[in-house]
Amino acid sequence: ETWARPLPPLPIDGGTVDRIQYELVSTIAIFGLGIKADGNLDTAWVGYKEYIGDDVAAITNAAHDKGVRVVPTFQLFDSGSLTKMRAFLASTTAQARFIGQALDLMAQRQADGANLDFEPMLNEDAASYLAFVARFRTAMKARFPTATLVNATSAGAGKDLILGLVPLV
Repeated sequence: ETWARPLPPLPIDGGTVDRIQYELVSTIAIFGLGIKADGNLDTAWVGYKEYIGDDVAAITNAAHDKGVRVVPTFQLFDSGSLTKMRAFLASTTAQARFIGQALDLMAQRQADGANLDFEPMLNEDAASYLAFVARFRTAMKARFPTATLVNATSAGAGKDLILGLVPLV
């Protein structure tokens, strides 16, 4: 059984590595690396900068020494008419761009898998989101066969989304 626990709110500092009780978790999900509508990772976002920084590298090394997995949380948060999220979900080109960048970053940072966090996820978008998650999972498992895929959902996630995620994560 996997239980993912986000680290304390950003920013992570040099002391975070020593404050984590590694024996209490199986997976640490580093939050969060933004995804743009065109599929590019948002490299200007604080979460990306933290993830590629020395403090997260130290956390990853300490976690791995204790048998704890570390995964980046790739997030696409939207509001209103969900134009960014729906543009991403409607474009296999954007999805392929993201998957390539995400997997390359995961390799660079010795990630043990990934956490996906798209919010809010409305029922009418569940099918296209599940198709994306399946594509991501297939590509991730092809490159990293032992990788773990985690998915965060917003409160009130619909039945179709939850049931659709079960075989994928």
